[in-house]
Order: sequence, then C-alpha cells, then structure tokens
Amino acid sequence: MKSLIKIITTVLLFLSISFTGVESQASVIEADSISAEITSKEKKALFNKMEVAFLYGLNSNVNGILESSFHHIIVFKATYNDFDSDKVTNALNKVAKEADTHFIRYRALLTLALMRDQDRFGSDLSPLANMNNKDEAFEFLNERLNADKFTAK
Repeated sequence: MKSLIKIITTVLLFLSISFTGVESQASVIEADSISAEITSKEKKALFNKMEVAFLYGLNSNVNGILESSFHHIIVFKATYNDFDSDKVTNALNKVAKEADTHFIRYRALLTLALMRDQDRFGSDLSPLANMNNKDEAFEFLNERLNADKFTAK
C-alpha cells in the first residue's frame, strides 16, 4: 500500500512539475514565434527549473515516468539546443546502464546521445520540438542516428 501511494505521489508531483515546465516552455516558444528574445537570466532560470523536473523524473523507478522524462528532455533539447546539463546527462547515463528493461535502456541511450552530441542527428531538429507522440520522437532519433550506416560515403 505504501509503495502504491509513493508511486501515485511521484506521478502527480512529476506531472505538476512537467506541466509547469511545459507551460513555461510554451510561453517562451510563443514569445519566440513573435520574434521576442528572452533574457539570458530568464533562460537560465528556465533551464534550472527544467533540470530539476528532469532529474526528478529520471530518478523514478516507474517506466512510464522515465519514458515521459526522456520525451520531455528530447523536446526541450530540440527547442533549446543550448540546454546542457551534466546532472541530466549523468542521470540518463545511470538509467541507460541500470534500467530493468532493454526498451527503457535503449530510449535512455537515444536521449543521452542527443544530449551529448546533437550534431549526430542532423542540423534540423525542429520536427522534434513539435512531436507530442513519444514513439515518433524516438523513431525520429533512431532513424537519424542510424542514417549514415546505410548510405554510401
């Protein structure tokens, strides 16, 4: 019973942090679309807030929360390509090594690869910024990562 309560509390807290971050992200994207620039101080505050939310999700032992965290990180990184966090990268690395399922480990590795070297995925990551379907986002990363393996150089 205590573990069920802990899981429900974790999910609710993560979702509230995520939605708050997504609302902030959406307002920033809307501001960007009308050519307004946010200040570096505001951007740093947003990055710090999202880092906390990402770390909270990455420290969960619930696969759905982990996948949601990966997806949020992917969309955020595609939107703000200058977002860089050693803490998030280290947490992704830990999940990629220690997760219970191959499925979660692979998705953690895709997200980690994007965080470490987004240039491997091509110059235009804008489609990722608008992907609401996490499966499509992971497929996009997988295709981009493996594209050069099947083409002549």
